[in-house]
Amino acid sequence: MISAGMIRVIVAAGKKYKKCCFPKEERRPDKDGVDEDPIVDDWGYELFGARFPEIAEKETRSITVMDGGRFGLPDGIYVFHEMFCREHGCDCRRVFFYVTSAPRHNVDAVVCYGWESADFYKKWYKDDDADMITEMKGPALNLGSPQSNHAPAILELVKNVLIKDKDYMERVKRHYNMFKADVDKRS
Repeated sequence: MISAGMIRVIVAAGKKYKKCCFPKEERRPDKDGVDEDPIVDDWGYELFGARFPEIAEKETRSITVMDGGRFGLPDGIYVFHEMFCREHGCDCRRVFFYVTSAPRHNVDAVVCYGWESADFYKKWYKDDDADMITEMKGPALNLGSPQSNHAPAILELVKNVLIKDKDYMERVKRHYNMFKADVDKRS
């Protein structure tokens, strides 16, 4: 298990899915045949930094791992880019951490996390499928997203460090509210 004392935390410059959690069937090209919005992914999620680049530059969390061999991770800086659902009217209260590593700049993991109770997700999802609710609440490696061999160790970072930082989680919730207000304003 990885604990906060073992790493340095830095704030750096067949299943049923709800519509917002289901992959888009196709991207909608504009008149020139280019994706409407190249900064969003096919899953209906968008980087917080795409809408709020100045805030993301100041408030994106990174974790520096030293002596990573002990933790199943190469030494390096792991950046936890926040992604949120861009569906108008959706209030899923979830974040997807799109984790890249420096200096490699690889996508190492995509971890989903919902900060509300399991009861909230049962009501929101309108089903009590225990596996699906567990997946939605997380933290969990997101099904269908790119995951490296290091993804399970990164998931442990999220479980044991990231989501235990109350101030950081309040910031994630603030970012979510800003993001969703911007989605609704633009719709």
